[in-house]
Amino acid sequence: MYYFYSAWVNNLKDKGEGELMFQLFDPFKLILLGTIFTIIYGAIKNLLFSRFVNLKNYRKNLRNNILFEFDNTIIYIDNLKKIIVANDLSGAKKALKDFKAISYIPDYLSDFIDKLANTLLLEKDITIYSEAIEVISNNVKETFNLERERTLKNQRGLQELKMSEAYYTNTSWDSIKYNLALNNLDNSQASRWKISSLYISKFKNSLFMAFLINVTVFVITGIIMSLNNVRINNYFFAGFALAMLIVAMIHYNISIILSSRKLNIKIYWLHLLVYYVIISIIFANIILNIIFFPDVSTSNGSEQPVWYNSELLNLLKSILYIVFSTMLLTYVFGGLLELLEQSKFNLINSIETFIIPLIIFISTLVINILSIYNTQNTYYIINFTILIMFWIFIGIWNKFFAR
Repeated sequence: MYYFYSAWVNNLKDKGEGELMFQLFDPFKLILLGTIFTIIYGAIKNLLFSRFVNLKNYRKNLRNNILFEFDNTIIYIDNLKKIIVANDLSGAKKALKDFKAISYIPDYLSDFIDKLANTLLLEKDITIYSEAIEVISNNVKETFNLERERTLKNQRGLQELKMSEAYYTNTSWDSIKYNLALNNLDNSQASRWKISSLYISKFKNSLFMAFLINVTVFVITGIIMSLNNVRINNYFFAGFALAMLIVAMIHYNISIILSSRKLNIKIYWLHLLVYYVIISIIFANIILNIIFFPDVSTSNGSEQPVWYNSELLNLLKSILYIVFSTMLLTYVFGGLLELLEQSKFNLINSIETFIIPLIIFISTLVINILSIYNTQNTYYIINFTILIMFWIFIGIWNKFFAR
């Protein structure tokens, strides 16, 4: 956005027709740049460094947790368990009020309290949460014992990172066990899809590991190529994406097999295979877009290039298109998997969450293919407009109309 704005402002000056306009809009470049930098910094911090931030916070609170916060939480959960088994709605409301008094609150416990509050609001039977609260109790007690032993042995490293993940995220095995108990899943196809979706949620951990490994390898490779005057082209970056997929798949499968044996859980490999295919298609979309992204004309039928088609801006537009396209494809498959997890077919929901996004993706894919073989910018602009309008609509819909 900054480069688009900057190119437009500089174009006013170059033409010599808008000196006043240039002086008026030029100062806003710094404001826009600062805003974008803040957004990018926040995104990078959240995506890449959130684990380390969580680990730092977890370490900071660990001493107090072991000394007394674990005990406070365990006592609270044991009391809440009795209340839930007795279906004591009044006692449950009091327990919700007392929830503020405890400090050790894993993500799954916070989620459970939120669901319990909604159930109490509707004055429904709370004994349905008996199994879930039992799992929560076991998780916290097991974590307490592990942390106490780890502290006595002064152990750090991967185990500490694992404990931090279990506390802060909803993709840890503790959270997965809680969700399995919470949903009271049976052996139906809908339940199998739901269970598999919980398992595949851990794939992002494998992606993170794959990213760290591949960044290291490809940075070193890139430096060696540069020193030997070997040109880094689109195939290099496509190779990075492909390597990410391969390494993540290997890491995830090893992890899921070891965890299934350790936790004695059943893996529905056929359902996971569908997820693997979907993930592979998403990566294939990224790779093909990197390799075959259309070479947009940098001129407008004249010798002078137009302001919005500089080489840098075209690179940024290419990246933006890949991001939008990948998000759309992920949205399509997310809608499909959501339908598979439902026990009953809903036509309206199918149209909203899957069919319409699929039509839009196919349309943009066809337009993108046409734009590869067309030197004009028409297809390119239409494609971008469709994608941007779709995500603006989704953003507005989710903000104001979605339940």
